[in-house]
Amino acid sequence: LSGEAFTAKDFEYVDPNEPTTYSATDTRIPASRRGKANTHDFNINKYTGEARLDFRPMDDTELISTAGYSMFGNGREITTTFGAAQAKNWSYLNLQERFRHKQFFAQAFYNKSNSGNSSGTDPNGTYYLRTGNLPQGAIQFPTIGSLVSKFRPTDANMPSHVWLHNMQTGTNKVPRYNSGLNKIGQAHAPVRIGYELDNPSAPDFRVRDFDPPAGIDQQRMQQRLELLGNIQPAGLPIAKTAVGESYQTFYERARDLVTGPDARQAFDLRLESDGVRDKYGRHTFGQGLLLARRLIEAGTRFVQVNWPAVANGNPVVDAFDTHAANFGPLKDLHCPKLDSGLAALLEDMDERGLLKDTLVVAIGE
Repeated sequence: LSGEAFTAKDFEYVDPNEPTTYSATDTRIPASRRGKANTHDFNINKYTGEARLDFRPMDDTELISTAGYSMFGNGREITTTFGAAQAKNWSYLNLQERFRHKQFFAQAFYNKSNSGNSSGTDPNGTYYLRTGNLPQGAIQFPTIGSLVSKFRPTDANMPSHVWLHNMQTGTNKVPRYNSGLNKIGQAHAPVRIGYELDNPSAPDFRVRDFDPPAGIDQQRMQQRLELLGNIQPAGLPIAKTAVGESYQTFYERARDLVTGPDARQAFDLRLESDGVRDKYGRHTFGQGLLLARRLIEAGTRFVQVNWPAVANGNPVVDAFDTHAANFGPLKDLHCPKLDSGLAALLEDMDERGLLKDTLVVAIGE
């Protein structure tokens, strides 16, 4: 247990540029301040407390519970163009639960603040998770998978970054898979597999991204590639620019994926036994996890398995995005799928020795 009570008096400084009285008509000023005198309170009050409990029944198992609470009774004066802004009775509560058993680790967070939210719909949750940054206007940040592709690309004849199920995010459901690629190159965009009901759980699903065009056999494909190499040799000036190098990398990777057997076999779930596929669950998430295991085993660096069978769909049928229908679908549909699929993945990867150098993260906004 720990706690702190802090009281002090700030420097009594008043910015001469501040108005002595707030405008009564300027709508940019909060309604509670319009037409009133600009007063200052230089007293600072802060109170914090934290409790932590560690429970280790065995050497390889531990449970850690943490709770914390902070309150600014008064303080944090900030000068703005409309005068001083001051935080009063600003509270923050955080709860954290961490569990570890052997190589399995899970944690849950709960955070609550009375500071308010700038967006009522908050469409940026998944973007924040995938990039580590909140959207900043026109500035775009690369996703974690794209950064892995950039700085730790695979040596295998496989894509470095894969999205399983092409989830769309945001208020208009606009996909952000290409976020920040103008900074690091289009070659680090994810290979996106599956969309809506056309996903690995469909009986007739097959990844066709690596198939040659219709009517083109392997010999004719090789002849076309040789012809293309003669038309645009690597020594051309455009090939030495950043755009040219990015295009060349993208082209070479696409060529190797199409002409080689590695990716085609890794993406083919028909090579798995019925018993294994049943263990993961014959649904979008379960089959996506099985496909993710195959890709990691084949050399892919980063695989993002998205949950919904249908973006913004019906939570009673397929989508994890529950609002009015919450407890029933979670208990009867979503959580059983999550539990069985994730357990099958961890057990399977452990038996194959993949957990020694693979991080498995289950996360939601």
